[in-house]
Amino acid sequence: MLKFKHVSVVLFFLLSICIAFPVQASSLSSFWGKEAVKNFFEMPVEDVSRDNLAYSTSSQSAQTSPPPIPELLFPADGAFVAGTSIVFRWESADGAENYSLNVVRQSDGTVHFSRFVGKTTRHSVSYFSDDGEIYCWRVSAGNEAGWSDYSDELCFTNHEAATEPTVPTEPRPLYPADGSYVSGTSITFEWEPSPGATHYILNVFRPDIYMQFCFEDDIIGTSHTCSYFPDDGTEFEWSVAAVNEHGMSQYAYGGSFVSGESKEESPIMEKAVKIFSTIERLYPDLFYAGSGLKTYDEYEHLMIYQEYPEAGIALVVFDGVVYYLYQGQYYRWYTVEEWLAIIVDIDKAERVFSGIERLYPEWFAAGTGLKTYDGYAHLMIYQEYPEAGIALVVFDGVVYYFYRGLFYSWFTVEEWLEYLGY
Repeated sequence: MLKFKHVSVVLFFLLSICIAFPVQASSLSSFWGKEAVKNFFEMPVEDVSRDNLAYSTSSQSAQTSPPPIPELLFPADGAFVAGTSIVFRWESADGAENYSLNVVRQSDGTVHFSRFVGKTTRHSVSYFSDDGEIYCWRVSAGNEAGWSDYSDELCFTNHEAATEPTVPTEPRPLYPADGSYVSGTSITFEWEPSPGATHYILNVFRPDIYMQFCFEDDIIGTSHTCSYFPDDGTEFEWSVAAVNEHGMSQYAYGGSFVSGESKEESPIMEKAVKIFSTIERLYPDLFYAGSGLKTYDEYEHLMIYQEYPEAGIALVVFDGVVYYLYQGQYYRWYTVEEWLAIIVDIDKAERVFSGIERLYPEWFAAGTGLKTYDGYAHLMIYQEYPEAGIALVVFDGVVYYFYRGLFYSWFTVEEWLEYLGY
């Protein structure tokens, strides 16, 4: 069995952030500590006053009254919610330009989270204890005319209900997308993780001859590659289910796809779908509830884009470059080929992290989910394990673990993949 190898401490220095995209730096800095990564990230404001928030009045129709009180959706009052990260959701309030989310620990009144979250009706909050503690939450809506009163608070227990074992929920299929064309004889199927799942079942079916083409019932991780596709225009369908010790979820239908290159659409369409799906998985607080892939062909090159109305943002692929559109401005965000290389690196990191979790479950359990940080010359991929106070990091082809304020190199990515049998 591999053992930790202490190597010289790796110091990471902050480079200029190449794009204006709001990465998830605040959660990383609060987990790793100020001194260990001083100047690594911008530390967040822990508490804010709604009255200090100024709004622009340049819009043609200024708001004359504050918005109504938002209606809370999830977590419901009295619910059991497991996990160390929870996505809070509420109904949109007419005329709201911003929302204030407040989460308090009921036992001692400690504020767990209290910040403005922007013009969105959902926000993910991390670092819950998942040990049966009760938390209460409320939301207020604001615009240039002022703020509504806070909603009545709802309280939930941060732990899985002990009265009944639960099977995992259906995973969300990501790739291949329904109705897409996929060229090549090997195809990697991807899906979002399902909380509580220990492994997954993948079923790829050929409907024209009622034949099961690829079936795997013990997949660790959220992707799997099937080979020997004909790449000749044959149609396939696929589905995936999540499994744990209590049972199996329903199959989630991934849709149908064609094995081969579309004669009507450019191959860049498939690349855009894969890139957009990856971005949605990495930044769920911004890129969710997309309006569907669209194209615009009045330029010399085809423009492919998808809008995310609730966050007021859009993703665009044009002339081989990925952009995001925010508040009327386009921001360059790597090329298409750079994103495809990043996706390969993310897939490798997920395989390595999953293998380490199996080898050392006493240390690497209850991870907060894969995250990235792109403020360096190379992308950093990491996952935190708050219960053990440790994190796994992939940077520049090397795996590190972060513990008690120090980084330790722990073999290369390729060495880990070889050891794990990939």
